Amino acid sequence: MDKITRISTCLQCILLLMMLPVWVSAQSTPVTVGYRSADYGTTVNSTPAGENPERKLWWNDGSWWGCLWSDSAASYRIYRFDIPTQNWLDTGTDLDDRDGSKADVLWDGQKLYVASHIFTNSPSATSTANAARLYRYSYAPPTQTYHIDPGFPVTVNSAKSKTLVLDKDSSGQLWVTWVQDGRVKINRSTGDDLSWGVPFDLPVQGDSTTGGDISSLIAFDQQIGVMWSNQANRITYFAARNDSDPDTVWSPRENALADAVLDSVSNDEINLAACDSDGNLYAATRTQLDNQDDPQVYILKRDPAGSWSRHLFGRVSDNHRQTIVLVDEANDQLHVIATGNVSSVESIYRKSADLSVLLFPPGMGTPFIESSSDLRINRVSATKQCLNHQTGLLVLANDQDSHYYLHNFIELTAAPVIESFSPQHGPAGTTVRISGRNFSGASAVQFNGVSAATFSVISSFEIEATVPTGASAGTISVTNLSGSGVSDAAFTVTYPPFLLSTSTLGPGSITLDPPGGSYDTVTSVIAGAVPDPGYIFSGWTGDLSGSTNPDTLRMDRDQNITAMFVANNGGQAALQETRSGSSSLSTTVATDTPLTRVDGALYLAAITTKSSRNVISVSGLGLTWQLLRAQCSGRNHTSVEIWMAQGNPAGDGTVIATLDAAPDNAVIAVSRYAWVAEGDPVGAIISGNTNGLSGTCSGGSDTNSYAFDIT
Repeated sequence: MDKITRISTCLQCILLLMMLPVWVSAQSTPVTVGYRSADYGTTVNSTPAGENPERKLWWNDGSWWGCLWSDSAASYRIYRFDIPTQNWLDTGTDLDDRDGSKADVLWDGQKLYVASHIFTNSPSATSTANAARLYRYSYAPPTQTYHIDPGFPVTVNSAKSKTLVLDKDSSGQLWVTWVQDGRVKINRSTGDDLSWGVPFDLPVQGDSTTGGDISSLIAFDQQIGVMWSNQANRITYFAARNDSDPDTVWSPRENALADAVLDSVSNDEINLAACDSDGNLYAATRTQLDNQDDPQVYILKRDPAGSWSRHLFGRVSDNHRQTIVLVDEANDQLHVIATGNVSSVESIYRKSADLSVLLFPPGMGTPFIESSSDLRINRVSATKQCLNHQTGLLVLANDQDSHYYLHNFIELTAAPVIESFSPQHGPAGTTVRISGRNFSGASAVQFNGVSAATFSVISSFEIEATVPTGASAGTISVTNLSGSGVSDAAFTVTYPPFLLSTSTLGPGSITLDPPGGSYDTVTSVIAGAVPDPGYIFSGWTGDLSGSTNPDTLRMDRDQNITAMFVANNGGQAALQETRSGSSSLSTTVATDTPLTRVDGALYLAAITTKSSRNVISVSGLGLTWQLLRAQCSGRNHTSVEIWMAQGNPAGDGTVIATLDAAPDNAVIAVSRYAWVAEGDPVGAIISGNTNGLSGTCSGGSDTNSYAFDIT
């Protein structure tokens, strides 16, 4: 192809795309939940989104696609769903143009398959024109278009039926199932997708079904499974075959849902899903029970051993029907979508449950598609594929009265869950493997609140993270758009050993618990001061303060402590320390260095000023100070005041006195005394000057020496 031809072809593609219609969705009134798409008109059957076992949507090349009826083209066509605008874009590729047909769609990662049949409530043989067809399409990524493959469509059966379900087994063989003449029918490809065998009855089905029964089919765990309803027997059955077995060799039928007490638990609604890695299979089924409290919709689970369990989704009072199941293995969720009827108004509802528990909340569920003018929204359809945080959840429905398609799309995320991690301890730089679920899309990993240096999401179930510098012992958390998951256990951050140095002032020793003085984790250490005989502990200095004994340190760095011991004076008060300070031409004066915090000790502050000034207040150590005595000199050139405080200091600290005016000079001296009475530590107080005891402030001398006796 020459350059001019290529340009011409591209222009033709662009013009074609410009001429194709775009269905503009509306979420405003009358649609209250979800989006209204296009009017599919009256040239097609009233429920083109049906039937219950069939799927109409698929995910490919980063987009959702759908099999929807185009009224203007009078044909089903392939539409691409545009998530940002919530619009369906017509690709121009026709599917089946028979207005009475319905289809089941399968995307296998390489080819698109569409199994299309003429719908009827009375299945029977039919003409070639109305036979069931298989269409196959190839996808062109550059143009985001599909093209029908040569030789297709091909006929897969010569019947009209209620449903026709398609899947492909692990060997590449295609299978379809339907019900006709009271029998579950099977057909399969032979050799390639173009060649099909002769339809046959499912060998192990047993009794005939009623005219209203259906069958469905699914590929799972290297098997093909068929589920069918039998309203005559009131049992829903299941049978499977291994992909390596001959086509007509099937395992004995299983009672997927049977209940001799409830009786009528089989109905013509079946929807299957199987895409988890453990080989589990899920089914939505509906009963025929009619008491308001009776179970109406069950979610069935078949484990890899072939055992069935049933889980209540809704009761008769909830009025659900046309229920479908979707597996979100990445987030460990099963999403169940159903039509609900309230006062003859049909809308679409959603419930979700953990795959491991399958416990659904009571009631109708959360409205998922709802409109005040589209009052018969039903025939919900979705995809056969697994869901994850990339695909989100897209659901299609129709209103069979207004003839509009409706849909809703939501992102799929769940808060992470941390189940374990290894190793349980290590220094910064250690790689930690975290196991759990819902890790896809994780935006942060933290170690006790400190963000990991690096992390990598291995899968939805596993993350590798590097312990950051600055992290301390504590829980690990993983965060995504839906929230954070926190580990039950703590990760212990180890460090280069932290050293605790100890020393003593006075005869005595220090004990440590745990012992050693070297700690390679953040450890709480209990330090005890042990005085020698004849001495007592008077307090701590260094990284401990006060007189609590024993006391506790948190070893998150190198530290040192000193225990002070003094002679036991037999109950006599003892001077422990004195701190002093001075100032000039200032209204305050403070000690130059802090005093040690010791609970119960007596602190005495002496403040001297020249010229004589009054002390307004004294503060420090978090204690309350009170004036004991004030004395002026004989000529009032100087003065001295004694203040006291006793109690439990807030911590080590300086002491400051505030004066009523600035003197030329001021001096403060504060002393700490041990072994004093609490509450009334000071006995007799005397003061005086050259004028005698409690001398006056004039007429005396500032140079004479004098002494007074304390009695």
